[in-house]
Amino acid sequence: MVKDKPQPLAPLRMVGTVESAAPDGEYLQIGEVAALTGLTQRTLRYYEELQLLDPPTRLAGGFRLYSPADVARLRHILRLKGLLGFSLAEVKAIINAEEVQLRPTPNPTDAATVRRRLTQLDHVIANTAGQLDLLDRKLTDMTQLRADLATRLHDLSAQRTTLQAEHDGAQVSAASEYA
Repeated sequence: MVKDKPQPLAPLRMVGTVESAAPDGEYLQIGEVAALTGLTQRTLRYYEELQLLDPPTRLAGGFRLYSPADVARLRHILRLKGLLGFSLAEVKAIINAEEVQLRPTPNPTDAATVRRRLTQLDHVIANTAGQLDLLDRKLTDMTQLRADLATRLHDLSAQRTTLQAEHDGAQVSAASEYA
């Protein structure tokens, strides 16, 4: 596979949907996935160790094969981590919550099944509310940082304008002295 520029991140998606990563849904080897996502092979193996990725299918020689769903999950991880600034532990909690949410609800035939599912949903609701709170805090912090940087840029531009005027004035004075 020819190494192209990394493709832009896929939009946020729910785990379980399949986004095509390669033509015809082909499986990709670790180097191809690394090139496609902009990650290193070591990072891909690390994500597997952290259980952010399911163990990939392997060829007889032990080579890892990644499905389009694996690549879509990686793009989701990158979006949560890079764009939103979540830690890998936070990313793992988000993905786990999404997976629990997508599991089909068994036909509740007894009270124990219903209680277990309610407990799972309560956990997912609490986790999702926590993630939303964290995102709100990050947005507030980013808004403040943006305002601080805008003020700094304005101050630096004013300093530059003043310095440029002083420099221009000094050059005019020096030129008139030699004339």
